[in-house]
Amino acid sequence: MARPFWNLAGVVLSAALVVSSFPPPAQAASLQSSRPAIDAFFPASGAPGTSVTITGANLGGVKEVRFNTGLAIFTSVSTGRLIATVPLDATTGPISVSTGLGTAVSLNFFTVAPRIIGFFPTNGAPGSPILIEGANFIGTIAVQFQNRKAANFVVTAENQIHATVPAGASSGPINVIT
Repeated sequence: MARPFWNLAGVVLSAALVVSSFPPPAQAASLQSSRPAIDAFFPASGAPGTSVTITGANLGGVKEVRFNTGLAIFTSVSTGRLIATVPLDATTGPISVSTGLGTAVSLNFFTVAPRIIGFFPTNGAPGSPILIEGANFIGTIAVQFQNRKAANFVVTAENQIHATVPAGASSGPINVIT
């Protein structure tokens, strides 16, 4: 039986060492377990200025807390609990917590209550159109003038509602209900 013969004259064999930036499996598991995690938060909704308790794991060393895109002021109570204040520019969406080892994002959304900044004109008879400006108007189900529901309103932007003063309305507060 003939033996195979390889002629390697003129052939250059090379090998490369692949350097990975990933840690070995034991270290990877350790790093994964030290990343922040959000388990829950309460209350589930509120207006800017509301204190929200966030619970989870590895919440020590937090650098940043956000309500959707709004940057919050927070206090670290323990490695498993933070208290954050809903910022003025918060919008409905997830809460995120960032440390030097990563960012945790809540599975559930925090609902930010609507906020009226102003309305124009500042007075009008029933049937008059009113422009309401503010924040967090997406999802509005009713607009009230002194507890009288506006029959007609349209949310034209996250920060704008066009409504009609309802019959029987008198001077008083305007409420946006989501």
